[in-house]
Amino acid sequence: MGPVSQFMLTATGDHNEEVALEACEFWLVFASFDETMVTTEMLAAVEAIVPQLLPTLVKAMVYSEEKKEELLEMNAVDEQQGEDRVQDVAPVFHRSKAAKGENDEGSGGEDDDEDDNYDDGKDWTLRSCAAASLDGLSSVFPPTNTLPVLLPVLQECLAHADPWVREAGILALGAMEEGCAEEMYEHLPLLHPYLMNQVVGTDTLPQVVCISCWTLAKYSMWAAEETASGKQPHLIHQMTEAIVGRILDNNRKVQMASCSALGTVVENVQELIIPYLEPVYRTLVAALNCHHTRALLVTLETFGSLAENIGPATGEGNLPSIYIPPLLHMWSQRAKANPMDIVLLPLMESIGSIAMTIGMSYQPWALETFESAMGTINAAMMILSVNDAYTDEEADPMVCATDVLDGLVEGLKGNFAELVASSPQYKDHFLTILSTLVGHDVEGVRMSAFALMGDVAIQCPAVMQDGMTELITEAIACIDPMYPSVCNNAVWALGEIFLKCIGNPTALQPFAVEIVQNLISLIMGSAYGGPDNPISGLIENASTAMGRIAKVNPTFVSNDLPRFLTQWLNGCAKISDTSERADAFEGLLLAIQANPNSIKQASPEVDQTINGLMFAVMSWHIPSGNISTTILSGNYAFTAFPADHADLHHKLGTFLHQLKDSLGDEWNGVVNHFPVNVRRLFREQYNLC
Repeated sequence: MGPVSQFMLTATGDHNEEVALEACEFWLVFASFDETMVTTEMLAAVEAIVPQLLPTLVKAMVYSEEKKEELLEMNAVDEQQGEDRVQDVAPVFHRSKAAKGENDEGSGGEDDDEDDNYDDGKDWTLRSCAAASLDGLSSVFPPTNTLPVLLPVLQECLAHADPWVREAGILALGAMEEGCAEEMYEHLPLLHPYLMNQVVGTDTLPQVVCISCWTLAKYSMWAAEETASGKQPHLIHQMTEAIVGRILDNNRKVQMASCSALGTVVENVQELIIPYLEPVYRTLVAALNCHHTRALLVTLETFGSLAENIGPATGEGNLPSIYIPPLLHMWSQRAKANPMDIVLLPLMESIGSIAMTIGMSYQPWALETFESAMGTINAAMMILSVNDAYTDEEADPMVCATDVLDGLVEGLKGNFAELVASSPQYKDHFLTILSTLVGHDVEGVRMSAFALMGDVAIQCPAVMQDGMTELITEAIACIDPMYPSVCNNAVWALGEIFLKCIGNPTALQPFAVEIVQNLISLIMGSAYGGPDNPISGLIENASTAMGRIAKVNPTFVSNDLPRFLTQWLNGCAKISDTSERADAFEGLLLAIQANPNSIKQASPEVDQTINGLMFAVMSWHIPSGNISTTILSGNYAFTAFPADHADLHHKLGTFLHQLKDSLGDEWNGVVNHFPVNVRRLFREQYNLC
């Protein structure tokens, strides 16, 4: 490995950029290996050349002479008036929300890619590869290995007379943040003012301003800690002012970089930026009138980022009146000119986030927003109806507009019903459009439509009462795990409808058999992927829905219970939302009570069912995030049953005692083999074992 590493190091510094890029990718691949793929020999070989490798990577981040000339020409173009060239605008896609109940960890992949944009352009270059490699290697090796090498190199670069070298040094400073952030804190009192000076400098090269904004935002967590601790109480203000001051710059790349940096800062500092929101919003609103397509897309995303990360404070006082009317005006004007305008996608995404976040503070603009969303859906449907070969992406305006409606439902809650009734244009057409959306042939449209349907069921079910039969029929048709996100949302929406039918089983009677059979297939994992390859959130959603339909009428479920009881218990134990888990368990108890023999019929050996049942109950007592097997036999760490579900705790205890009495020796033969902590849990919490 040593000779190979040395060869690749030499090649990374080759004058031929293609050769250097090929070699540089070696370090990126190495840095991407997980621990199981890297041997001690490999680590030692690369670690031995770190003192030569890291400076080589930083040097490779400096733009080539040819690229510098190209960028200088582009700087002049970026400061010209007029719309962006078509070839300069990247395709825009709807940023899909996570499916209901689906684990959305890692769903920010697109944002992460944008955040780590190491190059001034779309191409994969030696510079971008070197920066990505430094990023990865700074996490592979401890800061004690990398910082002694990097700090002198950075000091030389940041003090260099050549702005292109300074730019590369600032890029390197940002690229190493993930692996060295805390260790860099002692150096930031000097580096942070330096970066801000680079941002606000009037004669600074645009590329230096852009990369300084990006790097400043990468270290904004430090600024948040300095401000919160009182060490530098005005630091957030100063940093925000510096970045926001560049949003109205003449250079389009600077406009984009500053807006993107503001979004990262907001994500990191959150409520600490609240005192400075008014000038931030006023600047962003001014940008709506002067930014062109590329920068405008980023600017519009920033409005949504503010709402999502700061929360209801973005709706306090006169703030909404500063930014909501201009956004709605832009929507109206652009939609009239072209309902498929790509700018409408981030605009609608942001309006949906704002409406959901600020709640009733959005009321003054709710009707205009509702009618704009309905109008966009109608217009998009008409345009696509004459094109049999449209792509899923061409339906994105419908998806975004549906998400806006959902944002209104979640924000206004029960008042959404009054909103629909107040619309002279669409009060009689909302249900028709919702039914069309849930049956649409584009997966993303159906996914968003079922999210809207479920939220309407939660907040104002009367709105969809007259169309319930058609909506339920469409939802059943979409219980198809070949389209997992649609399936998840359809099942989730049905579960919310079931809750509203408790006490009125007649409403579900015509659909009960088909619903239950579909849910059984999902719970047993036989419909798609199998139990060893589950779809995120699907078994949990199906288990919740099964519990809820059992609460409507246990006989809907009880006859088939032996077929899937064991798998249902497993699904119930996986549900993370305590309210949904409570519904699942309450329905489970009712179904078992309606068919007591299912306990013995569910498995060839009754001890399998008892084990599954006891461990499902045990899931209520596992601390959040603790799924280690040491909880069974190590230090006792089980928690008490949630106090807000005390009634269910009592019901479970009663049921377990009845089960123990009915099974006798079979019960004792199982529980006597439980781990010591599990026996203690059931003894203390349920007076069992």
